[in-house]
Amino acid sequence: MKNTFIICLALLAVSACASQSLNSGLPHLVGKKIDYAIGYLGHPNSESKIAGKKVYMWGNSRTFTTTQTVSTPISGTAYGLGGGVSYYGRTTSVVPQVHNYQCTIRLITNDKDIVERWEWNGNEGGCRQYKYATDRMAQTEELWLRAAQSKSEVE
Repeated sequence: MKNTFIICLALLAVSACASQSLNSGLPHLVGKKIDYAIGYLGHPNSESKIAGKKVYMWGNSRTFTTTQTVSTPISGTAYGLGGGVSYYGRTTSVVPQVHNYQCTIRLITNDKDIVERWEWNGNEGGCRQYKYATDRMAQTEELWLRAAQSKSEVE
């Protein structure tokens, strides 16, 4: 039980990181051509046209099962002809745990393929690859910004 709590706590902490990365990284795509996004996120899974706008979608999902060993204390009293006898022990069982990882990112562009809006939905396991992509994108943007600032200071 203690291990389950620690794992849940760790996943919650990491999940917040994915959320933070996507929420701070995806806005960098607004105003840029869709090719820029494809350079970081990879090719989209689908593309559609809705109300004159193009919607590009990236996504994945997977479900898998792991097992966890759970140890439960047991105790009681057994009664017989000679009276009661107390017993104590532990029972161990293996419990399956189903994990569902999923992520969907949508970028909405105008007729010139310029990103106007973004949205995402998912969890850490599903969004991890996109988290890394948006982190790389934000780092690259930061480097370009620093280079531009250095260049303007020299001039």
